[in-house]
Amino acid sequence: MAPIEAVIFDLGRVMLSIDPFRPKFSALMLAMGIRPEEAFGVYWREPEVIAHMTGRMTPERFHQSLRARFGLRLAYADFVEAWSDLFAPIAGMEDIFENVGKRFRVGILSDTDSLHWRKALALLPRLRRAARPTLSFEVGFLKPAPETYREAARNADAPPGACLFIDDLPENVEGARNAGMAGIVFAGAERLRGELEVRGIL
Repeated sequence: MAPIEAVIFDLGRVMLSIDPFRPKFSALMLAMGIRPEEAFGVYWREPEVIAHMTGRMTPERFHQSLRARFGLRLAYADFVEAWSDLFAPIAGMEDIFENVGKRFRVGILSDTDSLHWRKALALLPRLRRAARPTLSFEVGFLKPAPETYREAARNADAPPGACLFIDDLPENVEGARNAGMAGIVFAGAERLRGELEVRGIL
């Protein structure tokens, strides 16, 4: 395998923690008749969520869909705030991202929508170091589709064999490996730091 030229990070549960019990998001789910703990295991597989995450449905249309389907009464601005009330930075990860970016190209590969991406940038402005992030709502694919990894490598200006991908889900890391990348399953910032040091990246 070629030497690593680019390190590509997932967002959710790698750079940012995801907590469906945060007050505004959990209230939104309950208003839709969904238990917060089921938001990702059940609701996230619904066609309207996938359409929103792959850019086939605008945030405004997504909001209207929820109003029609669930009788949701939140105004759009309040919906945006509640929908994005999920995240907090994972301690130590912004520092790792910044330090990796001093020696290697860094990228982002995430299944996300435009509202969540906007929130991620507000919480972690250093994500802008990734000049061309690969975001599902822009590319139209979700991991582990092979197209996502090929696009992420192109956006990082490196061949897949010179990319290292970090994700919390083993199936997504396996997808990256099948596309020719190296991969690490994220299990915490300190463990990741150790793995990157072993590989000579930090």
